[in-house]
Amino acid sequence: MAKSNADIQRNKRAKEKALLDRIGAEKRSLIVSKALAEALQVLGERHDFSTDRAKQLNNHLKNNIG
Repeated sequence: MAKSNADIQRNKRAKEKALLDRIGAEKRSLIVSKALAEALQVLGERHDFSTDRAKQLNNHLKNNIG
């Protein structure tokens, strides 16, 4: 049995929503990672730890998030 236009549109919207949900989850994950990198950098600076790795991670996240 052929799918109706309504079924095709419903499936298309469901796929688009799933994709947007996945993109949103990935963006939230990057934002959390960026916040964590910044917090680690601040803690490292406060306690005179080497912050080279934290700075690298922070720069990487800034370049990928914007």
